[in-house]
This record gives sequence, structure tokens and C-alpha cells, in this order.
Amino acid sequence: IMFLFLPISILQVLIINKMLTSAQSLINITTMADGFPVETMMPVYMDTMTAFLGNQMLQTAVLIVLQPVGVIAVSKLIYSFLSEEEPKISAFEAIGEGLNCLGKVIRTGIPYIILNFIGILLFIIPGMYLGIIWTFYVYAIALRQEKGFGALKYSQSLVKNRFWKTVGFMILLGILLSGWNFVFEIVYLISTDSLIVDIVYTTFSYIGGAFSYTALTILFLNRESILLKKEIFSKKEELQEV
Repeated sequence: IMFLFLPISILQVLIINKMLTSAQSLINITTMADGFPVETMMPVYMDTMTAFLGNQMLQTAVLIVLQPVGVIAVSKLIYSFLSEEEPKISAFEAIGEGLNCLGKVIRTGIPYIILNFIGILLFIIPGMYLGIIWTFYVYAIALRQEKGFGALKYSQSLVKNRFWKTVGFMILLGILLSGWNFVFEIVYLISTDSLIVDIVYTTFSYIGGAFSYTALTILFLNRESILLKKEIFSKKEELQEV
């Protein structure tokens, strides 16, 4: 999986560096604005702002498109390992299946980002709620071929009546992941500031994230089995009534 996360890390670091450069330029332009005519500074300001927003959109694209492809690849590997199906898929095959889901990821990721952003604007809490109930949407794409609102709805069905358990699990997972990253953060802070160090740090952060993707895949399968048992039990009751 490192073969997938490494290029994602390189791309993400390059985008973030460009964003930081554009942000610093905006600060400099704002500071210098008093000494120059508005008609002189405005075109420079607009060009810099356009570059910053463009890089921001690229960063968002990485988060809602490329990162989920990595999550899908990990979940495919874990599912293949846990299932009795043979033969087991390789890491390269998992990456290929993740890339094949790119269209579904885009169709689902765009409404996810838009609705989540709107929810965050509405006093943050609605956005946090949507983030929790849609925790499993990438896994629904990967393992059940859902897409768009279907993937979001499938995730919601797995969280239904287990919202606070899901919140607790996510908090615990976040604490464990923070502990993993803490070691690398120390090395990162004491290292010289360079592009290579940024890429290595980001890559290892993604690899650490792969542990959380593994845990969420297992939780997804567990929730799914519970939901399936409930549906079977409900159908049996309906048949008995008939």
C-alpha cells in the first residue's frame, strides 16, 4: 500500500507548500497595500488569491478522491484476508480495484463534502453528526459497490441505533492514531525543514492511518452482519404471521 500512499503524499506536500506560499504572499500584499495604489495592488492580490483557492481545491480533491482510493485498497485487502474466498488478492490488485472505484468515489465524495460543509456552517454540530453517520460510505463503495447517496444511506443504516458507540470507537481510534503519529511528529520537528522530510512524514502518517482503515473495515463487516441478522429475523416473523 505504500506504493499508493507515497505518490499521494508527494502530491499532497507539493500542494500544501504552494498553498503556504500563496498564503504568505497574500499576507505580504495586504501589509504592503497601504503604500501602493489600489489599481496596482488589486490585480496582484486577485492573481494570488486565485492561485491559493486553486490549490485549496486540489487539496480537497486529494482528500475526497485519492485518499479514499487508498482506503478502498486497504479494505479490499482486509476483506480478502478475513474471507474464505480464494485466491487472496495482492496489494497491487487491491490498488487496481481501488482505482476502478474512482468514478463511484467522485460521485459520492462531492455530495458528501458539500452536505458536510453546509452542516458545519450550521453551528458545526450538524456537520459533525453527518460525519459520524457517513463514516462507512467509502467501505460501502469498496465492499458493496454502492455509490452516490446509496453509499451514504448504507453507511447511515449501519450507524443507526449505534451512534454513540460509533462516536466512542472513533474517539478511541483517534487516540491510538495520535499515539502512533506522536513518535513521527517528534522526529519531524527535530529534522531539518525539507521537502523529503515532509513527504516521508506524510507517507508514514498515511501508513498509520491504514491501521484505522483496517479497524473500520472490521467494524463495517461486524455492523453489516448484525444488520443482516436483523433483516433475516424480521423476514422470519413476517412469514410466521402469514
